[in-house]
Amino acid sequence: MINSLFPRVDGYWVGDVMPMTSPDGETLELFYLFDKNNNGNSVMHPFHMFSTDNFYEFRNNGLFIASTDDPRSQDYFGLGTGCFFTDGNILHCFYTGVNNNISTTTAIMHATSSDGGKTWDKLTDETLYPPDGYDKSDFRDAQIEKNESTGEYMLLVGGRTDRNTKKTWSGVVLYYTSKDLHNWTFKGNLFEQYREYMCECPDIQKIGDKYYLFWSWNCYSFYAVADSIEGPYSIPADDTLSGDGFTFYAAKAGELKGSYYLCAWIGRKRGGNSSDYDWGGNMVIFEIHQNENGTLGLDTPHTYSEYFNKDYEFVPVKASGSASVDGNSLILSGEKSIVDMGVLPETMMLTCKFRVSSYFARGGLCFGSGEAGDDSYYIMLNASKNRLEYNARKLGDIGATEGRQGSKVGFKFAPDTEYTLKVVTEGEYICLYLNGEKTLINRIYGIKGYDWGFFASDGTFSFYDIEIKVTDAVTTEPGEKSEKTSAISGRPVESSGKTTEPATEDNKNSASGNGDKTTVAPETTGTSQDEGRKSVVRHIIAGIACGIALSVAAFIVLKTNMKRKR
Repeated sequence: MINSLFPRVDGYWVGDVMPMTSPDGETLELFYLFDKNNNGNSVMHPFHMFSTDNFYEFRNNGLFIASTDDPRSQDYFGLGTGCFFTDGNILHCFYTGVNNNISTTTAIMHATSSDGGKTWDKLTDETLYPPDGYDKSDFRDAQIEKNESTGEYMLLVGGRTDRNTKKTWSGVVLYYTSKDLHNWTFKGNLFEQYREYMCECPDIQKIGDKYYLFWSWNCYSFYAVADSIEGPYSIPADDTLSGDGFTFYAAKAGELKGSYYLCAWIGRKRGGNSSDYDWGGNMVIFEIHQNENGTLGLDTPHTYSEYFNKDYEFVPVKASGSASVDGNSLILSGEKSIVDMGVLPETMMLTCKFRVSSYFARGGLCFGSGEAGDDSYYIMLNASKNRLEYNARKLGDIGATEGRQGSKVGFKFAPDTEYTLKVVTEGEYICLYLNGEKTLINRIYGIKGYDWGFFASDGTFSFYDIEIKVTDAVTTEPGEKSEKTSAISGRPVESSGKTTEPATEDNKNSASGNGDKTTVAPETTGTSQDEGRKSVVRHIIAGIACGIALSVAAFIVLKTNMKRKR
């Protein structure tokens, strides 16, 4: 059993997820592309499976389907995304067969099992190849749907073609129909869009009386909506539910006991100090909520209330700037106001409500340094740009918000409007759920053991009804400050051995919310200023050294080239 909100098998990674409700309806079976650094020189992505009934405990059911050990086979090079479907006593799998050594790189293949997936019969004579006019290397990601009005099955495939309304090459979802899951008739394009190269991992989920088509490309997962499974599908004004940057990708929907879930993966760093995130990582699951106007929102799985069942006291340990604390309510205003909450548990769910004072307000959560301050990284509720964002910058550099690794998702803020915020953490994962509508998850290495805080940079933020829930496994005490003095970086940062002044009863009470409303003036220390100056000097020296090295290297190259020309 894997006890985690974001599961994977140690040493391996999770790729595209293929959810299926178990035949007895008691669990959600989560087939996925099993990856080890893109499988190196071996075949790509055999299908493995987790199963769960609560989304915090996952049973590892291991391998289900692997590629064929025959260079002539369509799936010799590996398996691509597909789907699983139960029809009577037969378990069907439609998947992408990949072989880079033949002219048709990708095709849709069919396999069946009569013993619950222990053994499989690959029906190679039923392989579907791209229709004329469709890209032969981007024909993949099969998905089976049942058309209740006709009694037929629909097979969705992600593809590329110029056989669309605008006669221009772009991603489409094409489809086939069948009465028996074996003989298929090509019907054309089910969904067309003209902004993205491809429609990866297409999937349809009926919720209420609406049909939702999910698809992905370029680090985003999107959706469209229709009144019929056959469309037409229209793209809502805001068709993105979670962040970009390989933080929630290749999302497909699943249903369990009347609730609907969107299942995807969050990427991991490519290695070393690289800021690039690679394909595949850990599984991520959000619960889908349907709004009255037919749009969708995302939230925590409702079973998280069972997992986070233990109260953890909210105890601020320090405040700076114009910060007002009253019990579990905070008011932060002006430039760079912060309330430090000390070191919070590694696994927790923090909930609160908040309001912003203007359309230009910026504030949120900060973390990742010895105490919440300029060296802290931040996740911003950015009313000035109508989005929730993490951009791997520090509070001391808050003005420069572009051009860094991170993620963002749009959300329209309005002054004096109440919003709800949930923050779920587990190890290096930080996930924010905003108003039951949008989510933003990030994998932030080295986050453990640092102080957390609320902050405001522009305008006024009111955070109230703050509540923290943890699991029975958490034994740490609230109100303790971090003993670390370095900010997090690309890799986990260990304590430098230096110590910070421990939280005393006096400075705890100055911002602890013990019933007396308190306003705390900005507070700085000579030590932090000296360290900041030393850091600047070190960066300047490093920059000069780097410039000299580059100049010398350029001179050597120039001199060598001149000799060659002679």
